[in-house]
Amino acid sequence: MTAAPQRRDIVVEEPHERVLLPAARTVRGERELGRHGPDSRRYHRGMATEPLQLLLHRAFPDATELRIEDRTGGGDHFQVTVSSPRFDGLTLLEQHRLVHDALAEPLHDGTIHELRIKTKGSE
Repeated sequence: MTAAPQRRDIVVEEPHERVLLPAARTVRGERELGRHGPDSRRYHRGMATEPLQLLLHRAFPDATELRIEDRTGGGDHFQVTVSSPRFDGLTLLEQHRLVHDALAEPLHDGTIHELRIKTKGSE
């Protein structure tokens, strides 16, 4: 019998705000959010996207567009759109790496299972 995976919550602190992003919970490798398990009764898409929105806003404060969509309603498949002058002169790969870096913790701990990224500079 293998040991249960450790849960680790993400805490994002702003000067006047503290947001707790719950760690992913797994059962046999599947998440219990959305269609799986007890969390399916009262899942709200905004609850999954708000902490991610905060992380992106901190990374791209000059963004002219910043949008996160929960693609499946399960709280772990997201479409991210970021428009920022910070992307000017960067390749698409470099732009996507910046977004990936901003969301590194939720990607690493399994909060985000799938991430689709759209980026645009100001040019």
